[in-house]
Amino acid sequence: MGSSPTVPTNLIMKKYIPILLVILTTNVKGQRFDTPPHSRMLIKPKMHLTVKTKASPSPLENPTVQNKLLDLFKSSTKSSRLVGYKAVRDKFKNGDLKADDRRLYRVIIGKALDYHLGELTSLVDELVTSKPDSDLETPAKFKKFNRLYGQWFIASLNAKEMVQNDWRRVQQSGSFEAMEKEFKDCINSFEQAAKSWEDVKDSYDIKMLYDICDAVNECREEVSWCDGGEDFEKTTLERMITSVPGGVNLQQTLSRIDSFDKQFKDYANAESFNAKQTWAPDIYRDLVSIINKNRMMVGLECFQLDKLLSRVCLEHSQDMVERNFFSHTGSDGKGYEERVTSKDWNGGTWGELLYAGSTQPQTVYDTWWKSEDNRPKLFEIRLNRIGIGVVGKTWTAIVGSTFEYRSEYFIVE
Repeated sequence: MGSSPTVPTNLIMKKYIPILLVILTTNVKGQRFDTPPHSRMLIKPKMHLTVKTKASPSPLENPTVQNKLLDLFKSSTKSSRLVGYKAVRDKFKNGDLKADDRRLYRVIIGKALDYHLGELTSLVDELVTSKPDSDLETPAKFKKFNRLYGQWFIASLNAKEMVQNDWRRVQQSGSFEAMEKEFKDCINSFEQAAKSWEDVKDSYDIKMLYDICDAVNECREEVSWCDGGEDFEKTTLERMITSVPGGVNLQQTLSRIDSFDKQFKDYANAESFNAKQTWAPDIYRDLVSIINKNRMMVGLECFQLDKLLSRVCLEHSQDMVERNFFSHTGSDGKGYEERVTSKDWNGGTWGELLYAGSTQPQTVYDTWWKSEDNRPKLFEIRLNRIGIGVVGKTWTAIVGSTFEYRSEYFIVE
């Protein structure tokens, strides 16, 4: 049996190794790049990761912005403070500041509020504890005003009571002359207190108090807005200072200043209202002005001219002139209350005053002043309306008040 020839090993390696390498390389490439069979075990889901972008910082976090706003909010000038509030509100409105930024705004406003409250405390303490040798003039003005106001307060109480008396029938000691003197003393006290009031209310320190009060209320309103509040009620200076040490001692003075302010405003408002009543002759307005000035100086509210009441008065004066009589009862047998009721006037009446003999308002007033029947009607407390009708030298006036009227007392103790 013949044997096959033997092939050397090195020749086999040289011949087959390249072929093996090609085969292995092909299998590896297939495993890397060919699509593998579908299998949940082999195919992993693609992960989608959301990358959060960092929000830009709020402008209110910037220390420079905070300091600039705080300087505006702490300003003693109202216009500067309002510029600051408007600038921030506008930023919220146009979207530059978001709802979350209200917290930052509240912090800044809170610092301004603390500053103004500190200023208020310091000023109140300075006003109520100043020494006699202090350079401040305001405490001395306060003392003078309080003294004069107190004198007028007592005089006004006496005057209001005495003008209501019928001195023909009063059995106790007293007389018309004594009443008139008491009334004149009241007028004199009012004029002195009013002059002192002018000095006090125009003083620098009083203006500072009210300016600080405004600043505190502004800050509190902004805080309320930051907290979502819709309605904000301002706090008066008189109430605000009671929370400040020593403020109670100053409250009485401020209340008295406010008392005079209300009285003069009431008089000015009545004068302005009456001046606009173009249907009324000048002599109507002149008479009411005389009455109102005297009512104000004893602490009473002023009259406003009423067109319907005046029509009733004019008709009665015309009735008296045409039929030649002088009486509260008309030719039809009706009194003033019936005449007013027939016109559907929205109010109640207190009394009617008659006069004949002059066209001068001052003469008419002086005559009514001396009349024990008429004077009390002019100085009744619960009144706010008057009607006047004049025909020739014959006058009729009716005083009363509207149904919705609630009398106010401007005087404080």
